[in-house]
Amino acid sequence: MARIRSEVTGTIIVAHDTITIDRVVELCERRSTSLEDPGLCVACGAEASNVEPDARGYKCETCGAMWVYGAEELLLMLMP
Repeated sequence: MARIRSEVTGTIIVAHDTITIDRVVELCERRSTSLEDPGLCVACGAEASNVEPDARGYKCETCGAMWVYGAEELLLMLMP
């Protein structure tokens, strides 16, 4: 499981179980082949739309946490 530090609060959390490199790569591919701008909430695993690729610490519409990241930003954070 990945540990991610919030750019907003400096808090570190363990990413939700559904946040995997494969899932994030799929979102990056979707963004590059469509007009979608997907992101993910690392707190609850919900997918967010209209998120810039380098977004950090946006508010999640599902759980309210400030843990939504753009797909490309997450990919950089998750790479070993």
